[in-house]
Amino acid sequence: MHVKDGQVPHTGAVSRTVSAWVTAGEDVLGAVGPFPVDVPWWQEVEPVVARLEELLGVPVLVLRLLTVDGGEGGRDGHATYHVEALERPAPGPLERRPLDDGRFGTDSALRAPWARAAGLRELLDWAARTLEAEGRPVTGPVEQRRTWNLAALFRLPTAQGPVWLKATPHFAADEGAVVTALAGADPSLVPVLLGRGPGRILMEHVPGEDCWGASPGTATAAMKRLVAAQTTLSANRPAGLRDWRTPVLATRVDALLDGPAAAGLSRQEVAAVRRLTDRWQRLVDCGLPDTVVHGDFHPGNWRSDGGSPVVVDFADAYWGNPVADGLRAREFLDEQVWATAARAWAEAWSAHIPGSDPAGALRLAEPLAHLVHAVRYQEFLDGIEPSERPYHAGDPVGALRTALRSAREPSPVLAPPSPARRGAMAATVFRRPASGEPLAAARPAREDRTVDDLRIFDPSRALLLEGLGLRLREWTDADVPDLVALYDDPEIDRWTPVASPFGVEEARTYLAAARRKRAERQSVQLAITTDGLRARGEILFFRSGSDEREIELAYGVGAGHRGRGLASRAVRLVVEHAVREAGTRSVVLRIEAGNAASEAVARSTGFALADDEPVVRTSKGRELVLRTWRHTGS
Repeated sequence: MHVKDGQVPHTGAVSRTVSAWVTAGEDVLGAVGPFPVDVPWWQEVEPVVARLEELLGVPVLVLRLLTVDGGEGGRDGHATYHVEALERPAPGPLERRPLDDGRFGTDSALRAPWARAAGLRELLDWAARTLEAEGRPVTGPVEQRRTWNLAALFRLPTAQGPVWLKATPHFAADEGAVVTALAGADPSLVPVLLGRGPGRILMEHVPGEDCWGASPGTATAAMKRLVAAQTTLSANRPAGLRDWRTPVLATRVDALLDGPAAAGLSRQEVAAVRRLTDRWQRLVDCGLPDTVVHGDFHPGNWRSDGGSPVVVDFADAYWGNPVADGLRAREFLDEQVWATAARAWAEAWSAHIPGSDPAGALRLAEPLAHLVHAVRYQEFLDGIEPSERPYHAGDPVGALRTALRSAREPSPVLAPPSPARRGAMAATVFRRPASGEPLAAARPAREDRTVDDLRIFDPSRALLLEGLGLRLREWTDADVPDLVALYDDPEIDRWTPVASPFGVEEARTYLAAARRKRAERQSVQLAITTDGLRARGEILFFRSGSDEREIELAYGVGAGHRGRGLASRAVRLVVEHAVREAGTRSVVLRIEAGNAASEAVARSTGFALADDEPVVRTSKGRELVLRTWRHTGS
């Protein structure tokens, strides 16, 4: 069940009263109520059914919500339902009231199948036939637990134990396909499927309770097991699972701001949400793979009897960046448990995808996750009939405002450790600072300072830069095999001045030249690593020609390590170091037209194409015309 941020089980006083209009087929038999029920949520209809069967003396099923007076957020107030009697009751309890609003005379193309008597009977008949074929015939009355625009849920008794029937609307994910895919990765992570069809599944009962108030151990187990399964599934997208990769979501948010959400936000709020969009590409650069995303991974969708939790409810699943699953539980766990869960999620991804930056992804995506919720809530509103819209009215705008609040007030749990907590910093090691201080404000450049004054080029100090899941270190002779693997590559040959073919001798010559330039304060060349050991690419910075206070960057990543955001993260790390620590006034890239990959890195790291005259250089016997990209924050 998709719940709103912070929604938890009911523990307070009675706050919902109920009335019901009762039909039998085409006949409107009358109305009953109001009467109180002890659960406030509108979709929880089990107590409604129980009270009506007591009053009417016949079995009934709730079809849909008709109206709500008072209440908000899917709870409280006075709810009126359309109820179908499976047998005709005695006339006494029902009142003949006037129907002056045509509530039964109109139909909606968006009405859920289970909100019609015929559709509900067909669903229950399908379940009975399917279980009969599985050797699990239904042995007693069906128990209706929940019905609303997002799902219908029923408990079916059998001799071998209860079975759960769930139906979902046209805009929900194919839960059967998602559960089947996850079961292939970890069968104990998900319920056992007994049957599936379009918009419906039958599941074996999962013992235990929903994990509201989850312990640190339960939250850790949920995070780690889901990440392990998602890693396995990242190589193969299940058929039919909707594509909500980062570029798609960014487009959907733009459409939301151009459409219905704009009416509920001020112009300033719309502009502020649009300013969050630069985070999408930076999220991609954190190196997490696209995979199956649960979409609503909070503790109410984990069930446990004391062991590792089983995950349920995949109606919001999609194919995309998994970071939303790492963030969803925040509003439902106390801060200490949330801190443990977030750390477990990040550590799990770091272990499965070396070189990724899951902790950075959590920080970047804290507001983005709420933008995803806003898009999903709008899908709900667009996909349901008008009488059901009170469930979600205002939710897209509310989620957008929560995104803005998250950007203004990020969770302290997600903040990176401060330098003081890391311990003393070695003189040759520079770690990325925790603050979000603008680069231009970090250390003003002195007009009389030149590159010779900058310790970034000091050859007496071996340089090590750490941050964003990377360690950028100087080359050693032991790196020769890795250097050959990185640079003996057609793409490197096409876009760089590196020799080709590039073998062991070329690698040794390359390193010797790098050391000479380092000693002469001309350039610094660093291996891109994730652990300080294996080189996965290179980033270099050097004097930028006539301007003594400007440095130029260049970079390359090995073919086997591309697509993980290594180049983007390395560029950001070097730019921040150059400006914050070394006081560089300007940082530039010079890229040959047509090098789309390098241009994408430039844009994602804060560089913009400058109006400078093209720079002409000669490499490997051909003339290169390079365009200048200048960092906008330096």
